[in-house]
Amino acid sequence: MSKYRIYPSLLDKFQALLDVDQSVEEFWNIDSEGEYKETADDMSDRLEKELLDAINRVPREPIEAADKGTCFNEVVDCLISHRKCEYEGMDIQSGELGLNRVITAKLNGFQFYYDLDLCKAVAEDMKGAISQHYCEAVLPTKYGDVELYGYADEIVTDVVVDIKTTGRYDFGKYGKGWQRHCYPYCLVESGEVKAVNAFIYYVVVWKGGTKTSPVLTGAIYPEVYTYNHVQSKVALREICERFIEWLEAHRDQITDKKIFGGENAEKPTLAEKPVLIEKHGVMTKEEFKALWEANDEGSGLTNADIAENAKAWGLCDRPRCMRIADVRYKVLKAAGCSDAESFKPEDWEE
Repeated sequence: MSKYRIYPSLLDKFQALLDVDQSVEEFWNIDSEGEYKETADDMSDRLEKELLDAINRVPREPIEAADKGTCFNEVVDCLISHRKCEYEGMDIQSGELGLNRVITAKLNGFQFYYDLDLCKAVAEDMKGAISQHYCEAVLPTKYGDVELYGYADEIVTDVVVDIKTTGRYDFGKYGKGWQRHCYPYCLVESGEVKAVNAFIYYVVVWKGGTKTSPVLTGAIYPEVYTYNHVQSKVALREICERFIEWLEAHRDQITDKKIFGGENAEKPTLAEKPVLIEKHGVMTKEEFKALWEANDEGSGLTNADIAENAKAWGLCDRPRCMRIADVRYKVLKAAGCSDAESFKPEDWEE
């Protein structure tokens, strides 16, 4: 049985957390006076909360932009398979709006009018596709097996397609997305297919959808990535190992245990001292050293304590975006702990 169960959108959220330093400098985060709309720390806190909420499956209010994309995907799947809507709580009807032929979709109190020609054009590009295909496979890591899983939007012969909808687009927007690695890996590794040649983010950039122009039409931009199974396996292993380290550092904040193999298992060993949930907070290096060396359990010092002191001592700005093994080694070295070298990561770069 796999120790961890991970789906790609969690990896996307974790990637966003890792990329805070770059994201904070993006144009959309700079106001007219050249100031940050959101500081790096605030952005990091927000993204970490969003990741924890996703892991814990915290219910959230419906989001119009997300439901707009969900409805469009279902409309396209209905056209591909010549079937009626199967999405619970969604209603889809064809008709007219003014002079426009449209497909109307309702979900969570939102109503969308999709241009019929746009819907047909996308469905034609996906002709013969297998839609919403569940795939899963095991990925070995140094911390144990990870079960990767999820639903691929469309599989067209030897190409996997994910339909994205957005109001703004620059080419390469989804380049760091993990769907393009995860779904093909699962299909090939599980033996469902012999090979996947490419992954396409099929991007629909919306036009319309306003009060004065309610019909949603748009432009289509395929973002194509050649798939290499060996390279994706390496990339997935690296990101999953970093994610597992983050998960273990935040285990006390995770209430839904599905990500830990679907059961409330005991915390696996990551070549580190066991920790308790009680937090000690910021302290001097001498205080930290005394607590760490007081007993074999490190006096219950948590990974959160380690990260908090790493930042307080100026060892790293955003330790929660780093591997906990690297942060722990920095803190133990700085505090002068006698066993610091035994916690030196194997791949540590001086």
